[in-house]
Amino acid sequence: MALTVKAAAIDLLSKLGIYVTDPTTATAAQQQDVVIAINWAGQMLQRAGQDFFLRQPMTIGLVNGQQEYTISTGTTGFTVQAVLGPLRLNNQVPLAALLSRGELDQFDRIFLGQTDYGAAQGVPIAYWIEYLNNNQPAGNIEEINVWFAPTPSTNPGIVVAECVFGWTNYTTASIGSTAELPVAMDYTESVFLPLARMAITRSSQFNRLDIKDSLEQDGAQALAQLATAGGFPNVEQPGPDRAVKG
Repeated sequence: MALTVKAAAIDLLSKLGIYVTDPTTATAAQQQDVVIAINWAGQMLQRAGQDFFLRQPMTIGLVNGQQEYTISTGTTGFTVQAVLGPLRLNNQVPLAALLSRGELDQFDRIFLGQTDYGAAQGVPIAYWIEYLNNNQPAGNIEEINVWFAPTPSTNPGIVVAECVFGWTNYTTASIGSTAELPVAMDYTESVFLPLARMAITRSSQFNRLDIKDSLEQDGAQALAQLATAGGFPNVEQPGPDRAVKG
């Protein structure tokens, strides 16, 4: 079972010497520090790469004449961090991944031996994923667009893709939630919780000197594990370039 917001909060409150089964009974200051620790740990994972987060299949319903499809959230409401390949037409036929916007813009010329630019309508055989900063002043600033070539024609069907969830910042209003955190189960105990526990030692409510050193050591080990995966920011697995949407 994946880690819930409530379970993480109960664990962190225990490190403050507060043993409860309902984290909403903690004081406002305690709840705030717990949420800060949870979000800090999640953001560290976000910087280290996609492997630390839950994945979910996503279905894209193709529309006649529509080449571009914006992906924002998964079916459970989490922000999508990345769309992974291969993408499969009607969940069967794998589509080829284009390497650049240039290949998309000259698809017919490069791959079909035509003289026109762009992609005429037909059955999609390839895709290109575009990552943008959507230039919004608040909230999720990432935008992911999936382009298909040829442009879907009559009765185009669906495309199934695997998506990686990104981190959603939590507030004290959700501290008692049984919703699962978007952290992959393999990393909840070994990476996420050690980071969150290290963060809670910086709370003004923390006075457990008997466990402070061990929590900080475990947190440092978790940070070292993240560094081998991608670094801060990623060095071996760089994220995609994100142009600003005009």
